[in-house]
Amino acid sequence: MGLYFAPEPLNDDTKYTRSWKPGFSSRKGDDRFTVVETACPPRSRQVVQEAATALRRYVDAFYEGRHPSTPDGFAISAHIAKSETWLELRADDRGFSSKLEDCLDMPFVSSGELRSRGLSGADIPSFNFAPAVGFYQKTIEFERAKPKS
Repeated sequence: MGLYFAPEPLNDDTKYTRSWKPGFSSRKGDDRFTVVETACPPRSRQVVQEAATALRRYVDAFYEGRHPSTPDGFAISAHIAKSETWLELRADDRGFSSKLEDCLDMPFVSSGELRSRGLSGADIPSFNFAPAVGFYQKTIEFERAKPKS
């Protein structure tokens, strides 16, 4: 007699990875709210797509001048910038937020790139959306210590 442990399935997340390209995404229109299958494990796709669809409905209504209800599980704040109003989005669950960022292949964008577009962005763990550029995450930037003279 002994103990038996059923084998656990291997975590398939490792073969799915986001592009990690710097700069804004080239995805346009509704494509920005579609799961990128090469960046998203199959078991995550449905729930991420449901959240992305809810965010698309919110974004569409907001930029049409309506006052939509915030999708469940998210906090959303609007910020006015030089070129257009951008949205700061934060999922209540940080793990889910990471999965959403991965599965939608959100790019990381520097402060300089944002300024060149007349935008800004909230720091991680938030992600951002602006109609002209879609979803993006602001990179974390550190200032180098100045050498002592």
